[in-house]
Amino acid sequence: MRKTYRHADEWQREFEPGSPLAPIPKIRQGASHFIAGGLWQSGFRLFHNGGLPQFERRRDDWICEILLDVNETEAAAIPVRLRIHLCHRNIRAVREKYWTPASAAPILVASSDIGALELPPSYFVWWCKGRTYEYAELLSHIQATAIPWFAEFEDPEQLEANLMGAGLPLIGHGTAIELLLAECGRKAARAYVEKFLAEDQQFQIEVGRLAEQPRGKPLPEMPRAASAAFLYRLL
Repeated sequence: MRKTYRHADEWQREFEPGSPLAPIPKIRQGASHFIAGGLWQSGFRLFHNGGLPQFERRRDDWICEILLDVNETEAAAIPVRLRIHLCHRNIRAVREKYWTPASAAPILVASSDIGALELPPSYFVWWCKGRTYEYAELLSHIQATAIPWFAEFEDPEQLEANLMGAGLPLIGHGTAIELLLAECGRKAARAYVEKFLAEDQQFQIEVGRLAEQPRGKPLPEMPRAASAAFLYRLL
């Protein structure tokens, strides 16, 4: 059974530490192997990240990851959630130009609960008792949402069209420009900036704020590219 949460705090409460005596290994192992079998043809392989099952695919510069998170609880049904991560190995070369220090520039593009791909964005928890049909529901949801989302990034021309059009879930202005610089070049990044400067007032404010910053000064409040303001350093 899947339960939907609209707020992160409600969703997170389902994953407060429980009992170490819970029947986690059975559900974790059963679900991970069932899902791994279903994702094999999509190029994903099963690994373990700190004990948590992780399904990973590497294609060109893209690293796609799906994390299976199972809570430790003695309840009859065990809460399970799915997290998605998308990384791009060459996005670091773009970020190094403005990150402080440059060596700390990450390759992460997006990370969230899989429910963020829905409209409206949500948080999901599946309550599992170790039954095969429950694992099939998890796999089906991955195949219906995460796999198509990952596919939107793979072709540079399609990526550019997606970002210049309706955009993509979890990708803000700043990350969009970074991706265009890394995958499509400066011409595409400039076109994106010109389009959204005309359409988005908040974007104009962010750009204008950066334009007033001395060029050699580190950008404020930039632990990650959450703002499009850095673009003047790169274009």
